Amino acid sequence: MWRRGYASKPLPSEVTTISLSRILQEALSNVARHAKAQRVQISVR
Repeated sequence: MWRRGYASKPLPSEVTTISLSRILQEALSNVARHAKAQRVQISVR
């Protein structure tokens, strides 16, 4: 399956999507636990 838009790249596999979601979840948990930040900004490219 191919994404439509400005670039024609294959969509990430389900395994990749789940892995990235878990990495992001862990990163946000670490911010909440250790940095006690009031705001977090995430950029995905």
